[in-house]
Formats: sequence, C-alpha cells, structure tokens
Amino acid sequence: MANDRGNSCIVWIWLTWEGMEEAIRAFIEYYNYRRCHEGLGDVTPYDVYTGRYLEIIRRRKEVKSRTLQARREYNRTAREQGSGL
Repeated sequence: MANDRGNSCIVWIWLTWEGMEEAIRAFIEYYNYRRCHEGLGDVTPYDVYTGRYLEIIRRRKEVKSRTLQARREYNRTAREQGSGL
C-alpha cells in the first residue's frame, strides 16, 4: 500500500507467535546495535548507552584530519611539480 508521498508500507503476516517474536527481536538488535542514527552523530544507540560514542567520534575526527592533511600535501606537491590535477 502506498501513501501520498510515494513511500510503501510492508505488511508482514506471521503464522506463529514465535516467528513474530523472532522478527521483532531481530529488528531491535538491528536498530539498537547495528544501525547508525544520524540524530546521534551517526553512531548506534548502544554506542551512546555504553559511552563508546566519544571514542568513535574522536577516531573519526583523527582520520578526517589525517585525510585532509594528506590531500593538502598531495595538492601542494602536484602544484610544485606543475602536473596539475
């Protein structure tokens, strides 16, 4: 079934309670432990709950800084050699 925004709605039918419970458990595991949430700084809720998000964000900033520095160095070298990009 589609709504007026064009998004679709998926309807699941389970034949047993156990099947439904397993599907719900799998979704909760995905949502809380594997899916990065934009509103949480692109970390999982579990990372926030355990405090790991601070380390994750710190490492991301380090990688970004090293990447930008490497890019600046590459561009500087290319300009000095006159090779153009």
